[in-house]
Amino acid sequence: MKAWASVLLILILALGLAGCAEPETAAQKFAYMKEKAAGGDMRACYVLGLMHEQGFGVARDNGQAALCYRKAAEQGLVEAQYRLGFLYYHGQGVPKDLEQAAEWYEKAAEQGDAQAQAALGNMYVHGQGVSRDSAKAVYWHKKSLKLKKQSDFTQD
Repeated sequence: MKAWASVLLILILALGLAGCAEPETAAQKFAYMKEKAAGGDMRACYVLGLMHEQGFGVARDNGQAALCYRKAAEQGLVEAQYRLGFLYYHGQGVPKDLEQAAEWYEKAAEQGDAQAQAALGNMYVHGQGVSRDSAKAVYWHKKSLKLKKQSDFTQD
């Protein structure tokens, strides 16, 4: 019984010491993601883009965000494709380019990203960066809504 109590005491002390450790700073998280991205981790590259875009651990810089997103988007990361399309659509960190926005939204939409599908549908409604096409607008909006409903269902 005494050995069991000793093990329990050591475990409690270890957990207490772990709780006293300094939390990782935003700058440390940024440095860690930068290292992972340099090693070829595309998800880390995408996260770096988010960090640049939000100014988390680094000065806000949408131009750098776009570079990170592009690298990950070109490797097929759907989230990065959507964010890059968003930056082109709004002209944030890159020149406003509705054709580029539509291209990146379409890449993400084809992979099942509901936000990209809705954005692309809106672009077809208004003829922004693409020819106005109500059939394609309906198609992308329906796909987006279907995914949204599935997502709502699975969250309940």
